[in-house]
Amino acid sequence: MNDEFYKNLEKSVSTERLSHYVTIFQTKDKKTIIIKYLLNIELSKSFYLPLQKLETTLRNNIHTTLSNQLENDNWFEISDFLTNDSYKKISEAKNNINKELTPGRIISELNFGFWCALFSKPYDQKVWNKYTKLIFPNIPRKYATRKVLMKKINLIRKFRNKIFHFDTIINIKNLFEIHKEISEIIYWLNKDVYKLTIAFDEFEYIYNNEEKIIKEKLDELSKDNQ
Repeated sequence: MNDEFYKNLEKSVSTERLSHYVTIFQTKDKKTIIIKYLLNIELSKSFYLPLQKLETTLRNNIHTTLSNQLENDNWFEISDFLTNDSYKKISEAKNNINKELTPGRIISELNFGFWCALFSKPYDQKVWNKYTKLIFPNIPRKYATRKVLMKKINLIRKFRNKIFHFDTIINIKNLFEIHKEISEIIYWLNKDVYKLTIAFDEFEYIYNNEEKIIKEKLDELSKDNQ
């Protein structure tokens, strides 16, 4: 890889971001740095589908369950049901909607943090002691507690935020365990969504093969720039 090619990439990516890979992998080899940077992008992309399926399925399972059990599609407006912070997020979501305020539009506007907050202690009696098996129909009994679910969901939330903020995940040693955890929770929520997710899941292939593919592509690009 010639210096000009690397410098042009560096201008686009930023020196600071690429220097992060220098620190992580203890190398100044320009080609290695670019390969690792691109591999990080590909790995992050491979998590998009399972994270999206987890988030939307969790959201919809909670909404459907609470709507049915409380006999109110606007359960999030019931007095004293949510915490003050959650009511604030509901209000913010409504302000962001420029169409008719339907329950479906409101819950779709709420971010993942709102749904994660429903796993906190104030919702023990209101939600999880009553409806865990309705929200997670396939969950094994030993995991069917708010505390266990809260821990798992919050770890995934932090990982999700790293990806959606274009942060580095390639240096995370337990990516396989995180991927397995996401897939497992999708299964607990909906078996068919789990089947769909694994049918299109590319994480393992990318983890095991993409570095070689990226290297070959960079070799071709370098030839074009010589």
